[in-house]
Parts: sequence; C-alpha cells; structure tokens
Amino acid sequence: MALQIIPFKTGNESLFQKAREIRDLVFIQEQQVEEQDEFDEFEDECEHFLLSLNDKPIGTARWRRVGEKVKLERFAVIKEYRGKKYGDQLLQAVINSAAVENKPMYLHAQ
Repeated sequence: MALQIIPFKTGNESLFQKAREIRDLVFIQEQQVEEQDEFDEFEDECEHFLLSLNDKPIGTARWRRVGEKVKLERFAVIKEYRGKKYGDQLLQAVINSAAVENKPMYLHAQ
C-alpha cells in the first residue's frame, strides 16, 4: 500500500483538477454545498495537498494565511476511504507544512 501526500499550488493544473474532483464529490454532491461557496477567491493563495493511495487520488486539503494565523481547511476524503486513518496522515502533513509559518493554526472543518 503506497500512500502519498503531495503539496502543490493551483498552477499545477493536473493536481488541482484532481483535488477539485474530490471536493466536488465530497462537498458539493454529498454535502450539498453550493459550488460558488466551495471554490473561492482564495484558491491561488493556498497551499493545497493531494492524498493518493496506490496512485489513486482519495483526499485533499489546503491551508492559507489569515491575518496573523494559519487556517487549515477544505479537508475531504472520498467516502470509501474514510475511517481508515488516511485523513489523520493528511492532517499531519498539512500541519507540518503550515508550521513553517510559525503562526497559530486553527482548523475549520465540518
């Protein structure tokens, strides 16, 4: 089992498209979030992450600077992979990445 977490920016269109597909499935289709609320004006300033298992994209998240803090957000794991601790590993990778900012962090999740 090969788990991989890749950080990226929206300039990497291929990775961003895969993350968008996961967010569409989890937030828009499953949770009935409006598309204009899910994909926002902050996409380009965020550090995004794609979680893959055996080269299959299964999760995504992002972080961004908000004033003097760092906001961890948009965590999504495809339904069939939930409850298997993959999200824990994604969260840890996001925290480790955001820690370089040396600012207080907070998580926004449903």
